[in-house]
Amino acid sequence: MIRRWAVVGVAALLLVLSVAAPAAATSAPPDGSLSNPGSGALRAVGAIELQGSATDDVGVSAVRVAIQDRASKLWLRIDGSWGAWQQHTATLATVGAPTTTWTWTWASAPAGSFAVQVEARDGDGQRDPTRGWTAFVVGAAPDSTIDAPAPAASLSAPVLVSGMATDDRAVREVRLAIQDRTSKLWLRADGTFGAYQWHRAALGSPGATSTTWLLGGLDLPAGSFQLIATAVDSDGIVDPTRSRVAFTVRQPGSALLSFIIGRDDWVASDDCTPADGAVPLDRVAAELSARGISAAIGVVTPRTLEHDRRCQGGAILGASWDDLAWLRDAHGWSAFPRSTAALDAMPVEQAYAESCGALDVLTAHGHHRGWGLFAYANDALDESLQETLVSTCFAYGRDYGHGQNRRDSLVVPWWQSTRSVNGGRCALATAPCAAMAVANGRTYEGPPTLLGLLSPSADVWSSVQLYRFVEGVHSGPGGSWDCTAADWRLHWTSRAELYCFADLLTAVDAMPADVVIADPATVAEAWGRAPGT
Repeated sequence: MIRRWAVVGVAALLLVLSVAAPAAATSAPPDGSLSNPGSGALRAVGAIELQGSATDDVGVSAVRVAIQDRASKLWLRIDGSWGAWQQHTATLATVGAPTTTWTWTWASAPAGSFAVQVEARDGDGQRDPTRGWTAFVVGAAPDSTIDAPAPAASLSAPVLVSGMATDDRAVREVRLAIQDRTSKLWLRADGTFGAYQWHRAALGSPGATSTTWLLGGLDLPAGSFQLIATAVDSDGIVDPTRSRVAFTVRQPGSALLSFIIGRDDWVASDDCTPADGAVPLDRVAAELSARGISAAIGVVTPRTLEHDRRCQGGAILGASWDDLAWLRDAHGWSAFPRSTAALDAMPVEQAYAESCGALDVLTAHGHHRGWGLFAYANDALDESLQETLVSTCFAYGRDYGHGQNRRDSLVVPWWQSTRSVNGGRCALATAPCAAMAVANGRTYEGPPTLLGLLSPSADVWSSVQLYRFVEGVHSGPGGSWDCTAADWRLHWTSRAELYCFADLLTAVDAMPADVVIADPATVAEAWGRAPGT
């Protein structure tokens, strides 16, 4: 019994002691960091001394570092190879101290992009739970720049982004990321927004030391965005600076159309007499007006008479100022200047008179919308005069081309593209009329071509030009034509500036209903373009 109670008493005493004794204090975990190289630093190939510090409330017993190749995701091993994760032991300035610096020398760092992971340990065997992470570059880093969009640009979708990338050896790729600045989400490959994802740009010269890059067709919604561009070279070195630009995307604008009569030709004529089958502009204006269309007409101000129609080369009767006033007042037509010849071949005074000075002549005759467009005669463009003279008075200078103008692409020196639709030999290759001689070798462009030009998409301005209209069949000194066949491919005109009127109406009647008719000045106002700015 005595022994039994003795055992029970000892057990009870131990229980009391265990309850009464305070729990052993838990020490804080150690913390290690890297101070050199700093984040994004650039270091030369060769030996690199890594430096940092470590702290612990008990005492730092060790610091270990791990080096990752950011391109391959492999780790530097003790034997100098790359493979599975492995740590390297750093040298502590004061082992066991609460605070100490540390160093570790990487004897032969190659060119590349790397990251250092730092782990401190204390005397209780605890390990740094955070493992500091710092990225840096060894060797010459590539560099990327963004050309488009411009900073703070306002664009319409689809958006095209482009720029340049350079490197001392070779540019391997350019990575792009697009962030919605409101939601902070990133554009993904499927067009949605979510977690960060980069997109590979197309390089103009892959593997070169300098190359353009671009990524097009980004169907971004309206909003505010940030573009980030990062170049990567052939050594896997990543551009540490990263180019950034913020821009906005607008809601799609209207589909705009300017219907242009290239010169103030009232009617085709034979020896200064209206030709049989020639359609005068008053009839053209009436037919277009009935369809809700007005036109802008190019006026050669030095050659326009006040009341009479001037005969031009026996083939054209030019509209008078009275005619132009009637087109404006009855049908809403506007007028813009067209020079008599190439501006660069004129004395300075004449070049001014036929460009900026012509606006005063138009204004004196009641035409106040001429500042929207200036037409260089015969497409004799002059870049210097456009920049120093014409663009100071006019929103745009006419340049013959595809005729489709995007708001985002109309920039200095403010050339706009106008498509001139031509007559000519018939389009049916097996017909005899396909072999007829026509000036400049033109082939007749029928309603399908014209309709395509009259059907711009959203935020596109289509500028479509014709001259004189005809119908039926005719042969005379001012020109010949045949517009009678049911198949437009058999229509032909001996002069490119002549066009079958019925083909015009066929195309106009098939135009999309959402196309907005706008003269060049109206387009300039809608798109924020003011001459001289």
